[in-house]
Order: sequence, then C-alpha cells, then structure tokens
Amino acid sequence: MYQQQQQAQQEDRPTPAPEEAVRLEPLTIESPTPPQPDQVYPTGSKFWFTVLSLCVILILGGLDANIVATAVPSITNHFHTVAHVGWYSSAFRLCTCAFQFGFAKLYTLFSIKVVFLVSNVIFLVGSVLCATAASSPMFVVGRAVSGLGFAGELAGCFAVLIHILPLEKRPVFAGLLAINLPIGAVSLLTMSFLFSDPRSRSADDLTLAQKIKALDLVSNCLFIPSLTALFIALSWAGTKYPWSDGKVIGLFVVFAVLLGAFLFNQYRRGDSAALPFRVIRGRSVIAGFIFTTCTNSMTNVLEWYLPTYYQVVRSKSPSESGYLMMPILVGMMLGLFIQGFGTTMLGYYAPFMLFASICMPIAAGLMTTYSPDTSLAQIILYSGFAGFSGGIGFQGSQAAVQTTLRPEDVNLGIGVILFGQSMGPAIFIAIAQVIFTNHLSSSLEDVVPGLSPAYIEEHGLGDIKQAVPVEHWDDVLLGIDRSLTRTWYLPVALACTTMQQHLYYPPGVIIPGWRPDDAPRLRHAPTFVAVIAAIAALAYRQACMSRSAPRLLDRFAAAWFSICCFLHICFEGYYIYNRTSIAGLQTPLAHLWKEYTLSDSRYLTSDVFTVCVETITVHMLPSEPKVLTPYASDQFVWGPLCLLTTITIISGSPLRHVNQVIVCTAHLYGVALYYATNWTEQRFTGVSYSRPEFLYYWIYYVGFNMPWAVVPVGRAFGALQERESRRKNS
Repeated sequence: MYQQQQQAQQEDRPTPAPEEAVRLEPLTIESPTPPQPDQVYPTGSKFWFTVLSLCVILILGGLDANIVATAVPSITNHFHTVAHVGWYSSAFRLCTCAFQFGFAKLYTLFSIKVVFLVSNVIFLVGSVLCATAASSPMFVVGRAVSGLGFAGELAGCFAVLIHILPLEKRPVFAGLLAINLPIGAVSLLTMSFLFSDPRSRSADDLTLAQKIKALDLVSNCLFIPSLTALFIALSWAGTKYPWSDGKVIGLFVVFAVLLGAFLFNQYRRGDSAALPFRVIRGRSVIAGFIFTTCTNSMTNVLEWYLPTYYQVVRSKSPSESGYLMMPILVGMMLGLFIQGFGTTMLGYYAPFMLFASICMPIAAGLMTTYSPDTSLAQIILYSGFAGFSGGIGFQGSQAAVQTTLRPEDVNLGIGVILFGQSMGPAIFIAIAQVIFTNHLSSSLEDVVPGLSPAYIEEHGLGDIKQAVPVEHWDDVLLGIDRSLTRTWYLPVALACTTMQQHLYYPPGVIIPGWRPDDAPRLRHAPTFVAVIAAIAALAYRQACMSRSAPRLLDRFAAAWFSICCFLHICFEGYYIYNRTSIAGLQTPLAHLWKEYTLSDSRYLTSDVFTVCVETITVHMLPSEPKVLTPYASDQFVWGPLCLLTTITIISGSPLRHVNQVIVCTAHLYGVALYYATNWTEQRFTGVSYSRPEFLYYWIYYVGFNMPWAVVPVGRAFGALQERESRRKNS
C-alpha cells in the first residue's frame, strides 16, 4: 500500500483506489463506499413489503436448494438408482454458480426489476419440471433450470438490498433474509409494484447491442462447459469408470483447458470482463471467496447426508428425518441472526468469521462420531452446534466485500462470493458422493457378494438392504454408517481450511514464511523484562554514584537512555537482521516480536516505512538500497547515541544536553511518523494493522509506544531549560 502511494506521488498521478483493503472500522464510520448524496432509500410500508418479498423469494430458493437432501433416500428408492444422487445437488448448484457472473453483469446493465422477475419465473418453471419428472434424468434437468433461476434470485436480492438500505444496516437485514419464514407466494406482485428500479446513467447510455456485448457471452460459453466437464468427471470417477480411465482424464483436461481459456479471456477484456481482475485481486474478495466456499460446502455436505443417516441407519421415516433436521437449521438461523445484529451494532464482521472458523472444525469433528447407537440428545446437540458455527460466520464475506469495494464493483464482488457459495457445495457434494459410494462398496463387499460402485449406483439404498439376508442387516447398517462418517471427514477438512494461519490484522494479510510457534510466545517475557530492569538498575546505580548526576531526573534519564540503547541495538537490531524470516523463527526474541506484532502486522510484512524507521534506529543496511532509498542518507545511529547520552549524563559532560535534545527529537519524530502512517491508512483506506482487542490496541500499540512520545518531551524540555540556566549563571 505504501509503495503504491509513493509511486503514485512520483508519477504525479492519483493513488489507485485500494479495493483490496480490508475494512475493520465500524460500518457507520468512514466507509470507503458511502451512499451517493442524492440516493433516497424507501421507508415505511414500501420498504417493509420489499424486504418481505425478498424474504419469501430467498426462503423458497433456499428450501428448493436443501429440501431434496431430506428426500434423497426416498427418491433413490422411487427411481431405483443412486447414480444421479450427486447431480440432484450439483445440477442445481452448477447452474447457480455458473451464471453468477452473468447475472451480476445483467443487473449492472439492465433493469434490476425486470431481470429479477424473469429469474423468478425461470425458477418456478424449474420447480414444475421437478414436480412432474418421470425419471431421474428429467429430475436432474428440472434441478438445473431451478438453479439457473435461483442464480438470478440470489444475485438480485443483494442488488435490491444495496438500493434500499444504507451500508451500516445491510448486515442485519442480510441475516434476516437467510432466517425468514415462508409467508406467502405474492412476492412477484409485491416486487413489481413497490420496488423503484434504480437507473444507471452509464447503462442508460448504452444501446442494446452494446449491452449484449458487455455481457461477455463468450466467457459464459467457456465457463459453463468447463464446470460441467468437472462435475461429470467427479460423478464418473471411481464409480462408473476408474480414475485412470481415459474418459475421466479427458474430462479433467477439458475442464482445465476451458477454465484457462475463460481466465485468459477475462484478462484480455480487462474492466469489461464478466469478472474483472481488479475485483478478484482484492484481498477481502479472495479471502471471502475461500471462506464462503469452505463454510457453505461444510454445512451442505453435512446436511446432504444427514437424512441418509436418519432414514437408513436409524430407520426413521422421511417426516421424522425432517424433524431431526431442525437442530442444524435452527442453529444456522441463530448464528445468522447473531452475526447480522452483532455486525450492525459493533461495526466489525471479522470477529464473527474468526469465531466460526474455530467452532466449525470442532462441530464437524463431533458429527463424525455418529453411530447406530448415538443418543438423540447427542444428535441434536452436535448437529445444532454445526449449524450455529456455520451460520455465525456466513454473512461476513458479503459484509467485507460491500465495505471495501467501490460502489460500481459491489455487484461483481458479491457475485464472486455467491459464486463460491454455490460452486463449493456443487463440487464437494460430488466429491462426497464418490467417497461415500467407494467406501460403501468396500465395506459391504464381504456381506453382499459382487457388490461394486456400479451396482450401488443402479440401486437405491433401500434396495441394498433388501438384497441381503435379515441376519446381515446390522452389518449393512454399520457399513453405511461408517461410510457416512468417512464422508463427513471432508467437512472437517473444509472447516479447518477456513481457519486463518495467523491472527494478525487485517484478516487475510499475507505474512511470508509464517510458521506457528512451537512454544508459548510470552514464555520468555519475564526474562526479557528482568534484563531491561537489570540494565536500568545498573545505569541508575552508576548515576547515583556519580557526583555529576545528583538530581533524581538525571538518574532517571540515565536509566531511560540505557533502556533505549538496549532496545534499539539488541531487540530492534534482531528484527532488522531477521525481518524477512522472523515470522517463521522459533527463538525467544522472535516469539516476543510475533506477540507484539499482533498490534502492528507491518513488522511481519516488511513494510517499507517500518523497515526504514527501525533501520535508522539501529544502523544502516546498505545491502538493500532500493528498500531504504527514502532514508538511506540519514547517518544517525540512535542505538549507540543513546549509549553515548547515558555516559555523558553519568560523567557530567556538557554534551549531555545536546545529546538528549537530539535523541529525544529523533524519538518524537519516529513516534509521530509511526502513528501518523498507521492512522492515515486507517482513516482513508479503512486498513487497520492492529487487532481491536484492548490488550493489543491499548496496551501494546498505544501503551508500549507512548513513552517514546511523553518522556522525550519532558527530557528535551528539561535539557534545554537546564542548559539555558547554566548559560545565564555563567
């Protein structure tokens, strides 16, 4: 960030907008994407009926996305095949994610209301096809059409939300949209009459041909077949064909080639692409995409196979299975509710995401302990905890994107997040189906002779139970249970992926060479403090023994500058020499630095300003002239000069006053720059390098640095006053 600003100043051009910056301040303050001055938001009944319509639309779409999971065992028995089980979810989500970028462009170029209503009609057509399906393939086609419509609904809900709510109120209503109750089927009429369609002046100036060209249809024609090839390969691999089969390998090659062509076309089109690279380069967009993909995939894989556990392993009816799905759904609703209101009230979204990344691996791990004898209380507790952990961090990525991107890029940024939200479950449910089918065939091959993945594909799970003698049913149930728990190891891995490698701010900041500590960081803090105390005590004692420093202030000054000498030369010198590798070191001083940098992560990212200031403080490093050019001409060596100042105070040298003024002025200058650069980044770009907790911000960041602002003022003023007094007396 600092390098970009310096380069912009040198080239006499405006600094590029930091779309990648991660917003950490309350959403009500200094938002990088404030509403336009002339923007008027709806109020009263018009506003609430619009929100109600969005709630109804999303609940119907979410119901369609997840209700099939409960019916999977019955559907497989009805169609007498499990070959398309993965496609029941993947077809829906394939179309949902594949058309996200296209709908993001449509909402930018065309009427939001028209595109939104057409999406609802497509969704309803898909639902009709599913309801009248006479075969499994026809059911898959209906799911695909519904997914296409839901892609438009999902993107449209957030496009509408942006135009009816200011930024600080969006998280709570985004949470409400995900936990609403079905109220009616009048949403289309309500949206038609009550939502005032915002018009974009730039879009109005385009002709229809220009708008169609801007849709980037070529990219869609590359991207959709790419994902289709991937899903077909995943559904065939290990079941219909072995992984080494040419058909499977060929499909993976087709996926890679088409995806590469899609990315190249995006790069070639620049800002006119369906997915501009300037959007996906943003740190918040990348981190949000990964977090959303893994979070939604974890919860969906769990939800997809829970009904199979209830209906097959526990012999529950479909209706009883639906009741038992309530804990995970209620838990998710509660998490969404808490995060929505918490983000709106506190102004921070990152803590909820961090809490979710800690809870999700635990919850998913607990669900792998399910067995045929697991108590009902454990089932309710574990599944409810899994839903809560997934829900409390779910909306964080969308809040981050809306906060950090420019207004014209918000729809595209949300499209990226929604793409991950749909693509993740589509891919990982297909992978989970491969894991389940292959493990089930290996678990039951001794019980059912000739059982193979292909046989399992061609028969429902109920048919498999009926194909074995009654005395072997327990073995079959145990095999299915083990296959399910092995499949749930995948959500555990996905949940672990959401965990940050480190806790430094801003979330998602890249720290080169980071390695977790092999011991508690503060284990050596008492020793470090003892060394500082011993040095200060020694200097104070020497000052007491000297006749040249009779005053208490002089003795204190000797102790103070001796501490500064030790910190500048030893502690900060260690950082300078190891600044590129300190994040991975396991030494006592490295542990202390990594603890302190929770209040300022710039030390671990080799920030230009931080490195330069610390270098001036210690000595010069001519080995990297490019990095140190802004300050390379400064020949002061503040560490040794602090030692010289201590000696002159103890010895009573006349130079002690000049030395104190020089060193104190340098300390004040350094602290002023340190706070000013950090405050400027936070004020104008929304980037904060310190964790917001009291310990890290007020104790580490403020408390540990403020003495170098307070003490130098007192000592410099005292030295000047004493020198003036001596001059008058002489």
